[in-house]
Amino acid sequence: MSESGKEKAKTVDEWRAQLSANDFEITRNAGTEPAFTGIYCDTKTPGVYNCKCCDAALFDSQTKYDSRSGWPSFYAPINEECVVPHEDSSLGFEFRNATGRGELRQM
Repeated sequence: MSESGKEKAKTVDEWRAQLSANDFEITRNAGTEPAFTGIYCDTKTPGVYNCKCCDAALFDSQTKYDSRSGWPSFYAPINEECVVPHEDSSLGFEFRNATGRGELRQM
């Protein structure tokens, strides 16, 4: 962490080194994985869903529900401050992790 208490912003190259090509496209470029293909779409395993970018705890499996959208859906984040709305010209809005800034449509 820097002296100001905030982490230094990562460069594109640093994100590419940390994430798989697919995860980079989804989290950093607001890409979308095809519906019904993600590993968390149908899982009922108890636990916590963390951000792929910063590992922040975002959702608990107890708040997961079947939206029939093809992507995991949750009705509440673990901490309201961790999930922030972000304007998206193609959809109107989306949600992002407040810390890692990863796009959450598919997380």
